Parts: sequence; C-alpha cells; structure tokens
Amino acid sequence: MNLILDECIEFMDDRKECVASENGKLFKLENKSGFFIRKVKVDKCIPQKIGEGRCDYLMNIDENKKIYFIELKGGDLRKALKQIIDTIEYLKFEFTDFIFEARIVGNGNVPNLKP
Repeated sequence: MNLILDECIEFMDDRKECVASENGKLFKLENKSGFFIRKVKVDKCIPQKIGEGRCDYLMNIDENKKIYFIELKGGDLRKALKQIIDTIEYLKFEFTDFIFEARIVGNGNVPNLKP
C-alpha cells in the first residue's frame, strides 16, 4: 500500500541540490553522487489523525536506501521531534529496508548534507 499521494511529490530526479525551505529555514541535500532523489511535502499533504503531527518534508534515495525526515522549525524542538516521530510511525512500513535519518532545522546554521 502506498501512503504517499502523487500530489505530495514535489520532484523525483537526480538534481545536484535538493532544497527544502519554509519561513526562512533551509535544508539542502547536495547530491554529488547523482542519485535519484524524491522530495515529498508531508505536512498538510500526508493524512494524519487528530493529535498527530507531520514533519514538513521527506527526501528518500532508493540507491543507498536512505530517507531523511525534515522539520523546518523556529524554536519548539520538542514539537519538531514529535512531528518527526509521528511521521516515521505512519510511514515506517513504506520504507522497511531504509536507514532513517531526521533533520531539524532550527535557529542557527545547519551544515550541508552529502548522501
């Protein structure tokens, strides 16, 4: 069963820089390996129950079996963590063989990530 709706997918290609940004917060995945990356808008696009949260985005890479759950947050890190955990719980069976990584972009600098 596919829990990610087609309309939530922002791109699926091998671009060199994969960017997620919102309210002045930025996460950038540098794709020097040329992997095929899918970026998904999660918050307000992937279904959720009352009381559940969703992170802002996810990026998954099939070639190296990695998935990044991304929350672009100003300051409430506990809420950011809950949003990521709720999203992982909802989608964990979609990505059974993947390595799960989480990124919270808060106030301050976040280094670029190279897959």
